Amino acid sequence: MYDLNIKIFNAEMGQMVCGSCRHLLSYPRGARYVECACCLVENYVLEEHEVGQVVCGSCNVLLMYPYGAPKVRCATCRAETEIGVCSYLISYFWTR
Repeated sequence: MYDLNIKIFNAEMGQMVCGSCRHLLSYPRGARYVECACCLVENYVLEEHEVGQVVCGSCNVLLMYPYGAPKVRCATCRAETEIGVCSYLISYFWTR
């Protein structure tokens, strides 16, 4: 019998979509940048408290955007949705 004492590092993982090729990326929580293994683009990681949410005005998909963005483009239908004061307040209270 072999005694294999293998310790597996089980950190809490986060997920995001690559900003270039749209592949799903997994990364350890706390990372600020994640390199996509598919297209090699370095993606900036936004923490949960740094993003807002708004529904696409065209296809009703829930979109995430960095706070301060004036608009967001839907990855599904490519429509642009304006981020207004109302959207900001809804996303602020939705994430609390």
